[in-house]
Amino acid sequence: TPSDMTFGSSLRDNAIMLEALVRTGDISAAVSHAAEIIRNYDAAYWNTQESFFIAKAFRELSAKVTKDKIKADASNSKSKSERNGVITWNIDSSAGMTSVTNNSAGPVFVRFTAVSQPSPEAAIEPESNGGLELRVRYTSAGEGPVNPAEMTQGDEFTAVITVANHSATGNFSNLALTYLIPSGWEIINDRIFFGETGSNSGVDIRDDRIIWHFDLPKGSSKSFKVRLNAAYEGEFVLPVVKCEAMYDPHISANTASGKATVLPARQQ
Repeated sequence: TPSDMTFGSSLRDNAIMLEALVRTGDISAAVSHAAEIIRNYDAAYWNTQESFFIAKAFRELSAKVTKDKIKADASNSKSKSERNGVITWNIDSSAGMTSVTNNSAGPVFVRFTAVSQPSPEAAIEPESNGGLELRVRYTSAGEGPVNPAEMTQGDEFTAVITVANHSATGNFSNLALTYLIPSGWEIINDRIFFGETGSNSGVDIRDDRIIWHFDLPKGSSKSFKVRLNAAYEGEFVLPVVKCEAMYDPHISANTASGKATVLPARQQ
């Protein structure tokens, strides 16, 4: 569809309208339009295109309406920085309640962002949203199944990741598939064989992960293969494999986390 090709949306159109109002000098209408955008659109679901256009429009509006510097304080702050009219505090979460005091002449808009990372012991359950299905299996050189939780140092094996579109509504576009490996494994990077066509397009190979970008028509599936080596002895976290639509937060899937054990090499 045209919106898929241009990443257009009503939110992005409204952001362009806001920027146009600012540039033509109609600041009163621009402020009203900005308030309407905030009321009608949930920032949790903005894609990257929308976020850029909104940020650009609001930055231009801020330059027209902001006369004094922001003056505000936050309790339980461990550090504070200020740049481009934005104050950032690093809050001590162990202190409990945090309060923000506005010492400016005008209003101050506050956003709290919490970032957390599960402990290695915490299990992450598999999940599938929007009709996107994700499966991973591990095979030996002879194509027989192997258990990633019980590898021997020096073993070479293959991960086969299959992504399927079971949506009842339509095609998936701009999917991002991330395969992250345990710390004790290594990717055998010989430009391997990606998908059924062997194409290397849309592939980002790094030391600890591989990322693919692709489209997936309704009712179809794609498989990706990664050759691996159990390099280092020990017990490691088997990370989740995740696939998501970059511009639609409702379409995503991930596998469960687990353990990946690499046993000592066999004695000759």
